[in-house]
Amino acid sequence: MSFHLYYSNHLDTLQYIAGYITKVDPQDSPFDREYFLVQNFGMARWMQIKLAKQLGILTQAEFLLPSKMLINLLERIFTKEELEAHPIERLSKDDLFWPLVKILQEIVEDPAEEIHEQYQPILQYLEKYQQQSPSHKIHPDISIDINFENERETHEQSQFDTTSKSHPLNDGMKRAILHLSAELAAIFDKYIVYRSQWINAWSQGELAPPYFDESLPPALEKWQASLFERLYNSLGRPRHLGMMHPLIEQKLTDPSIKAHLPKRIFIIGLNSLPPLFLGLIVQFSKMIDIHLFFNNPSQYYWGDLIKGEAPQFNYYNFFTQLQSQIDPLSPHLPVSIDQLDEHWQNSYGHPLLASLGRVGRDHLHLLQQYDGTLELNVTEAFSEPEVKHLLSKIQNEIYHLRPLKESEKFPLTPDDRSIQLHINYSPMREVEALYNQILRELDHNPDLSLEEIVVMTPNIEEYAPFIDAIFGSAPKERYLPYSISDISLKESDTIFSALLQILTLPESAFKASDLLTLLQLPEIMEKFQFSESDIALIQFWISDVNIKQAIDGLHLTEELALPYDNQFEWDINTWRWGLQRMLLGYGSTRTALLFEQGEHGFYSRASDLNDPDFQTANQALIPYPYVEGKNAEILGRLCHLIDLLIETRDSLSGEKRVAEWLLILPEIWQRFFTLSTTNQDKLHFTQKIWHNILSGARALDYSTPLPLNALVPLLEQKLLEEKPEQNFIQGKITFCSFIPMRTIPFKMVAMIGMNQADFPKTAIHHSFDLMQYQRMRGDRQRSSDDRYLFLEAILSAKEILYLSYIGRSIQDNSECFPSLLIDELMRYIDQIAITENGISPTKNITFEHPMAPYNEALFNPQSPIQSFQSEWSLSRDIKSFYHAPYSYPMLLESYQKSQALTPLTEISLHTLIKFYQDPTQYFAEHRLTIPTYNSRANNIEDDEIFAIQNHLELYQFNRRVTNDLLREALYRPQNSGALDTDFLFQMEQSLSTNDTRSSGSLTQSPSTQSLATFAKQLFKRYRLEGSLPKFAYGDLLWEEKQTLPLLLASKLLSVQYPYGQWRSERYQRGITLYGQLPELTPDGLLIMWDVGEFNERRKIAAAITNLFFHATKECDRLHENLLYFSRKGDLIEEHPLPYYPQADAAKLLNHLIDGFLYGVSAPIPYYYTQDYKPAFSHPSFTEMLEALQADLPHLLTEEIESNELAQTFVTLLQDEHYINSLPTATRNLLNRVKSSFTIQSSFERLFPDNGAKEMLAFFLFYYHYLRELVTYES
Repeated sequence: MSFHLYYSNHLDTLQYIAGYITKVDPQDSPFDREYFLVQNFGMARWMQIKLAKQLGILTQAEFLLPSKMLINLLERIFTKEELEAHPIERLSKDDLFWPLVKILQEIVEDPAEEIHEQYQPILQYLEKYQQQSPSHKIHPDISIDINFENERETHEQSQFDTTSKSHPLNDGMKRAILHLSAELAAIFDKYIVYRSQWINAWSQGELAPPYFDESLPPALEKWQASLFERLYNSLGRPRHLGMMHPLIEQKLTDPSIKAHLPKRIFIIGLNSLPPLFLGLIVQFSKMIDIHLFFNNPSQYYWGDLIKGEAPQFNYYNFFTQLQSQIDPLSPHLPVSIDQLDEHWQNSYGHPLLASLGRVGRDHLHLLQQYDGTLELNVTEAFSEPEVKHLLSKIQNEIYHLRPLKESEKFPLTPDDRSIQLHINYSPMREVEALYNQILRELDHNPDLSLEEIVVMTPNIEEYAPFIDAIFGSAPKERYLPYSISDISLKESDTIFSALLQILTLPESAFKASDLLTLLQLPEIMEKFQFSESDIALIQFWISDVNIKQAIDGLHLTEELALPYDNQFEWDINTWRWGLQRMLLGYGSTRTALLFEQGEHGFYSRASDLNDPDFQTANQALIPYPYVEGKNAEILGRLCHLIDLLIETRDSLSGEKRVAEWLLILPEIWQRFFTLSTTNQDKLHFTQKIWHNILSGARALDYSTPLPLNALVPLLEQKLLEEKPEQNFIQGKITFCSFIPMRTIPFKMVAMIGMNQADFPKTAIHHSFDLMQYQRMRGDRQRSSDDRYLFLEAILSAKEILYLSYIGRSIQDNSECFPSLLIDELMRYIDQIAITENGISPTKNITFEHPMAPYNEALFNPQSPIQSFQSEWSLSRDIKSFYHAPYSYPMLLESYQKSQALTPLTEISLHTLIKFYQDPTQYFAEHRLTIPTYNSRANNIEDDEIFAIQNHLELYQFNRRVTNDLLREALYRPQNSGALDTDFLFQMEQSLSTNDTRSSGSLTQSPSTQSLATFAKQLFKRYRLEGSLPKFAYGDLLWEEKQTLPLLLASKLLSVQYPYGQWRSERYQRGITLYGQLPELTPDGLLIMWDVGEFNERRKIAAAITNLFFHATKECDRLHENLLYFSRKGDLIEEHPLPYYPQADAAKLLNHLIDGFLYGVSAPIPYYYTQDYKPAFSHPSFTEMLEALQADLPHLLTEEIESNELAQTFVTLLQDEHYINSLPTATRNLLNRVKSSFTIQSSFERLFPDNGAKEMLAFFLFYYHYLRELVTYES
């Protein structure tokens, strides 16, 4: 028997050799199995397909992971009695977890001082963990900080009192113990595989042997050695892989053992093996044939290649200074360099191989150590890559291990797309670009099939929704079948997220947003029969009723760690309070519940909202009156769900034994999910995982009660590790994550999401992970694995290597950077390639995709980034806005055509006002249907109110209070229910002598005293509705902010403002202008008001309303005018608008309607200052306007409706004539003024040039339309 080693630079060649061996040397019996050691399911699937195709049929082939195969072999060489006496354990992290929990708990509870001193770092860690990790927070990583230079000082200064007898095993300590046990189990599992010499020493009560005369840090090793020895003893000192070498050596001396072993083992597709596993496999080669296939990128030896340097022989190969020593990784094998290739004597080798190939380099080095020490049969099956394009050139350079100084420049042609780098704005655009590029490649390369395309990403779970959205929704004629692998069980189905959220209810603050998220999960909606419209209504209720968080006041005080003193305000904004308000409002909109203190606590009684008892009550539940009819059924189901959540929370709270926690899942499943066949299967699978987690505790008879929040993270981790969807190579495009050796040969290999922060990933090590203090060959590191995967992708791609990353911020267009590995590849390409035009080679292979999928550049058939998504192809009139120059006549022509089909017959007054407030935004929203982004839309606020945070909140508060004051004053029943005319008379008399321009503070007249009474009642209502902060915070806020609404309401009542009374008017002029105006006061005034300042937007609204008012009057009356009230600082200011004769008002209104028609035909640029005020409010705007009046008088003095000026206006942005006719000084002034202004960022793409021509068009629009609206004399 022997060890056969096969080298090739093509994995499919190695696979063919393996198939050939099974064919020419079949098993003795058709029932004997062939064993293949593979890294993962993906490689197994690929091997099965390839072998079946090669052999015609594949049977009796078993694909195993290395550890499972080794356990299988070991169990074959020992008798049943030997295994019962000394079982062979894998000692995985799952096997070690619960024993560690039990040991750590014993250490914490042990009163012995020497124990506490010995394990002081552990106790210190647990103490820190409790302090820094509340139960409802995500647990941060906490380090055990040890000063290696002065261990004694660290020990003496530790915050942990080692003289204490024991430490309380409270809820926080139990969580900390389980957390640390999981971390230590993972580290010890790693030690067993990669540092078996440490484990073997520790199990004998010794310290680890020195490594090149270097010992481990004593402060860290001592407690770990002691802890592992104690752990190993508690497990019954089982046999494990790290101690099997001498036992195997002894057992294999018995020739009869061979009959129990398989004929041979194939090892293929593994880019590395732990030195321990490799050593054990080598031992078995004495009895069975071992065929190890290594995918070697180069025909030359490169085991000592180091990035940026010459080959090193002093440390990396353990030569020169330490030639007398042996390699600690394989202590039975001496190190030799006899076979070192002469090629390495005079060159540095290939830079990409040096930088990216650490994993393969270490594996190659370890394999070479066995040359000459055992019966090693080496077969080389290299084939030189043919240089057909840039990708094959790089593969050829690596194959020859050719350094840069020896490389010939490769002539890169414009049509060479073998390597592509695509730059996008977002993950969604990345997937859209990939979809279109695959379609393009399929169109240009008929031989390319879907199963020959693989797409990898560092975070498949982030990209999976976008993949489904783009590939899954494509129409039938261009649908591309695809499959997604490697998605964790937790992310594969929302039911598992729902389950985890329910299991964490004991720590939940019952925030409104969290429960709404739970409510929106399809499984919950199905169980409680909620539709999408029901969810939208519930979301509105939650926001309108002011539900924020907590079940009730008691729960809220528990969350805040405050005493519950039975104050009603604690209950405000909680779920129980909000739901009771809705239920009460459904029963009666006029009945409140008063809460009063009695002998036996609080009791409630009903009271009408107008009763004096309610007016004086401080603790009352007022109805929410907007639940009517069938909506009550929705409210009932919502209440049922909340009741179940509260009941479940109570049942899951506290501590229970593991056996009790084992039974909770079926009950939760029955409560919250429908028991369909599919869901039943999910329950059984989840229950099996839950059982496996807890079975270790039951096997140890671990009886300590535990909180559920200590166990849920274990279930969540398992759901993340479990990956049920392994849809690898199914005749479709394969999407998967970066898993070792997933880069099997494909014609097209794509990698998306290759951002600097995402790839390669860096693992964060605990400070007590000893492997980081003594690095050895064969150690696995996440960053090294990712670098080697990138190298494998380069080598495995046969025709196309597609790279993609987010290169531009979608927020501000700032540059974002790709993975450093892409940077390395691009720099290398620039060094080995050359272009005919002298442009950088990497620029020839880099493609920048626009932010929007409807960009015109994407629909050019000659474009290398052509889009096939025809649904994004815009109509002719809209296309013109996405490339320069504009064609305004084309837009007008297109608009006129659409008008002929759907003529514009009427517009509303509100529409006309919105247009003139920002014509650019109006055009984008109504002609292009681009919505204005509203970050507050559909947003549920969880935080209770403590203060008014910004100007928008202040504006909304003032407007609401003013409206409610007016409503209370004018519509509140007084005795017989009639309007309180005495109050209004007193109000009028008290304010009749006030200055009609502005008012200061309130005077204490009878009217203002009445308003103050209404304000007190409003304050009470707001407080009971949850609209104000609780306790004294609400009093302070109200006292501070009520003055302005009171002042404005007083002013409006003084002029007898007819609140809530409107009349409809219509203005006929070809196109009908219609709108609603407030009723006139007895004095003939039309009143408008706002709690904001009289800025330009309000001026425009007031001016247009004023024109509409005068144009629609039945007859001219000089006393009928519009009066506008607004805030000015802390005062109220009146703004009388000018009187217009009806004919003049109609003429101006016609002019504005014409401007509106121009503005909806083509976008008009509208500029703002840097602080988002209209540009015409800036002083430099006036200066520029005066200069234009002098230089282009006809543009600004003639009527815009004249044929010549109309044509001038619509063609201005594409004609340089007017700009060029300006004097140099004026053009410079225009450019300077332009630099001070900007168009709304959302609509800048309507004007790609955004230069002097656009600014001139804005001046023209302002002068002819806006000027009179904002510069009138009051």
